[in-house]
Amino acid sequence: PMDTVTEAAMAIALAQEETPAPSPSPFCAVLTAEEITTALGIEVAVSESTDVDCTYQADFESGAFLLVNVRHEDGSVEDLKEFFTDYTDVTVAGRPAILAPDASLLFTGLDDGMFTIQLVGAPAEGIDPAAAITSLAETALPRLASIPLPTPEPEPSAFPMPSFVGDPELVSLFPATLGGAPLEIQSLT
Repeated sequence: PMDTVTEAAMAIALAQEETPAPSPSPFCAVLTAEEITTALGIEVAVSESTDVDCTYQADFESGAFLLVNVRHEDGSVEDLKEFFTDYTDVTVAGRPAILAPDASLLFTGLDDGMFTIQLVGAPAEGIDPAAAITSLAETALPRLASIPLPTPEPEPSAFPMPSFVGDPELVSLFPATLGGAPLEIQSLT
């Protein structure tokens, strides 16, 4: 006979198995898990996503350590060059880009920010990581135009300031003096 703890553990395990994985965001259409698997030689699946990024991860139980994050972000490649002076200038699909010396990051310039691919871990033996992430970026860039990106929130307007147009009707409701002292009455809208 099973004890209560074992029964509870089995119920939790069954519930976890039945819980479907969250659906990837539309941004994950920029690259498929199969395309990343083919390029890097290690099987990956979508593990997390938002409106502007998608993370693909190898199953750690398989013994592979690989995580790939693709994202759309603000900023420009030119601005990054000030900070990443050891990065190499490259061109991806006709756009300016910079590549990390170890090929772990590729920033590609866009009209509205950057497309970034970040590689954590190593691809399968014999695969050139620089060529692989450059190829993935070239595949992804044409798809970006069809992926809905969130519209940035407008900057809040300045605190509304009062106009100095008075209301004579309102002013007339107040006494001209109080305790014999004259009152200065102003109204602002």
